[in-house]
Amino acid sequence: GAKIDFIRVVNAMHLLGFFKDQNNRDAHKLTVMKAFGAVLGIDLSDYDKDLSQAYQTYNSDLNTKIFKELADITKEKIEKK
Repeated sequence: GAKIDFIRVVNAMHLLGFFKDQNNRDAHKLTVMKAFGAVLGIDLSDYDKDLSQAYQTYNSDLNTKIFKELADITKEKIEKK
């Protein structure tokens, strides 16, 4: 669903080094997830369990589907210019 897809995207962004702390070091993933959760009004404190369950339950195509959808919608937007 939407929540696990959101977690997948934020997780990937974290792995790519998008989030820094006040000392310009990589922010802790739990801190990042809790901050996004607070903004959106959802509990993401168990993101690691959610990701683990998704990785065990779904194949790689389903676990990466959101990234293909993001790429497709971005290409569509660019091509409509």
